Amino acid sequence: MARRRRGGDTPRLTESKDREARIAAQPAPDLTDPDNPELTAADFARMKPASELAPEILAYFPKTRGRGRPPVAAPKEHVSLRIAPDVLRFYRAKGKGWQAEIEAALRLAMSMEADAKQSAPDARS
Repeated sequence: MARRRRGGDTPRLTESKDREARIAAQPAPDLTDPDNPELTAADFARMKPASELAPEILAYFPKTRGRGRPPVAAPKEHVSLRIAPDVLRFYRAKGKGWQAEIEAALRLAMSMEADAKQSAPDARS
């Protein structure tokens, strides 16, 4: 049921805004932790990089794995080559891993060419 407006019953607009501002200024209860207070500028000023800590302190912290992929013995090279549209459509239609399919086809062609060179009679004779 709608409440009737009476001149003295409604809070002033400024009082309402003041109350909203007070509520907004309060930190959310789930974001505050008395055991873990927010760092201050003085805290940041006292911080040192881990490389400056004593070795006996660093011994308590195990080495973490490096970022990114682990290095490989023979990394693949990034190349750019132009491929006919019909060939590209054929391999892309194979779905995920179509680039690996192209590499497999090139490896097959490479081994066939190497086999052909080994089995061919010597042309100089």
